[in-house]
Amino acid sequence: MMTIAFPRTPLKEMDAASLVFELSRQVEARVFDRKGIVMAAAMMATHLHRNQTRGVRRDLPRVPYIEHPMRNTLRALRYGKTGPELLAACLMHDTLEDCVDEIVDQYVDADELPGHIALETISGRRAAAHLWMTDAFGATVADVVLDVSNKVACTRRDYWVKMATLAARATATVPDAIAVMAVIVKALDLLDNAGALRHQLAAGDTPSVVLRRAQKYLPAVKELSPALRFIGETAIADDLDTL
Repeated sequence: MMTIAFPRTPLKEMDAASLVFELSRQVEARVFDRKGIVMAAAMMATHLHRNQTRGVRRDLPRVPYIEHPMRNTLRALRYGKTGPELLAACLMHDTLEDCVDEIVDQYVDADELPGHIALETISGRRAAAHLWMTDAFGATVADVVLDVSNKVACTRRDYWVKMATLAARATATVPDAIAVMAVIVKALDLLDNAGALRHQLAAGDTPSVVLRRAQKYLPAVKELSPALRFIGETAIADDLDTL
């Protein structure tokens, strides 16, 4: 009988190759509807982030950026989230922030854009990238990714307000379905980012720098955790609270 190599291996201990193999295995075994959109998002995110690296995972100073969205997506699967749009949004969640120029240059035809979108502006390029994502992956994925993307020149206060707004929309009398998914995607993102703080200390970042990052995350956790409980995602909220 074949042995599964890493069904519960800590995600921070998995390199990019391990994450790809495990994501492929999990999607094949557990996603029964539109699994193609998940793998397409995995391939696209890998391509768009290909020249980007990210700070420490354990004792490694720089790693391929794609490890971060891959971990978020596998974490979603470990929480039992198998909806293809949610998984695709996890994979693509940073592309509107970090890969806008790449998307516009490679995939956007300026002649087909609505007249009000100007590629000369950052907001126009992001709007064009969002339209492309809508065509490529559907409105749900594109809108969730937009909801979790920080605005240009986002301040710490802007970030906290955005988290509070997402939480309010997800917990409204008539919950906003996009916001519900965005709260989950953002919570998974926080688990990966805040969960890396101890590794950043181990890798040599000063305590004051790590503390500033923690101070950014804590208000977001306090906004999202009650919203997660409201929408029935108690396990994610419990893990978020441990941070």
